[in-house]
Amino acid sequence: MSEVIVYVFPGMMFMFLFFITQNAMMEIIIENENHTLHRILSTTVSVRQFLISKLLRCFLLGAIVMMTALVFTSIVFGMKLGNLIYMISVILACTFSVTGILAVVYGISKTKDQANALGTMIIMFCAMMGGSMVNYEALPQFMKLIGRFTPNRWGILAIQNVIRSRGFSELITPMSILFLFGAIGCTIGLLLFIRKFKTFGTK
Repeated sequence: MSEVIVYVFPGMMFMFLFFITQNAMMEIIIENENHTLHRILSTTVSVRQFLISKLLRCFLLGAIVMMTALVFTSIVFGMKLGNLIYMISVILACTFSVTGILAVVYGISKTKDQANALGTMIIMFCAMMGGSMVNYEALPQFMKLIGRFTPNRWGILAIQNVIRSRGFSELITPMSILFLFGAIGCTIGLLLFIRKFKTFGTK
């Protein structure tokens, strides 16, 4: 039973993390559409400060959700969490990568509906190719190749390695890739948001 959970739970949790973080990211577009953002920026708060605070909120929300889900699964199903320091590090890497991906998606999107549609499409694509829906090892070779370019693949692998008490050397590659997703995504997302808000007349 516990081994089944190790295979299934990380993938489902990662997909769920995407949807939770997506809802938090949606606030940026909503606040711009209802002109709340304009009122906020009429104070001493800059666009960059506003965006960083929102990305940080998404990151923290995702981390809390992941930690809660892991603790719940450990208590209810008896799943081992492995080294807690390693697990916390992996959680932070996973949430950072998801925040980065969604920052780009929402930075590109012009409306709430467009962001929701594009976000859902990206989430389902990553889930399908990265092993959230079907065990990655059971996927066809071409899907495995595509899956290597999704955060799901590396997040699931990192979580499973910690649960199975693997050494830190087996976490370096997946965690590095996850942090790379986050760093590149958040940087591009910030630039896209700033450009978009300036286009809409928001300074």
